[in-house]
Amino acid sequence: MIVREMRPEDVGACTVLGMQLHQEGYFRDLDFDENKMMAVWQQIQQDNFCGFVAIDKHNDVVGLFVGLICEHWFGKDLLASDLTLYVTPFYRGSSAAMRLIKAFEEWSKAKGAKVISLGISTGITAERTGKFYERMGFNDVGKFYRRRS
Repeated sequence: MIVREMRPEDVGACTVLGMQLHQEGYFRDLDFDENKMMAVWQQIQQDNFCGFVAIDKHNDVVGLFVGLICEHWFGKDLLASDLTLYVTPFYRGSSAAMRLIKAFEEWSKAKGAKVISLGISTGITAERTGKFYERMGFNDVGKFYRRRS
């Protein structure tokens, strides 16, 4: 498994992964707009966004991580946060997610982040994912609540 920065030629595969994530997770009943995803891929080219892909031995994109860095709302310290982490079902339990997160951590530290945050908002294997994050050294610091309007 290789993890590298997302490249323009990965856009098609990443869009497919985005569709799979949308269909599999909590957000499946919400609008999906391929053009909106294209705008996100373009933002990755900006300095405060990052995108990483996991590539299997067949040279297929099987995992995706998109993150951002910004000042915290109450001060000037930088906070790095994920927008999405998705690994195809076949590769869950492989090194893909760990390598994607490690790439994000390295990027975040290089950018000067004082805090790195990961969330679980899709509802996909949430308990298992939380335990995985804890094994990687992240702490559970709260909960995320929502309801449909």
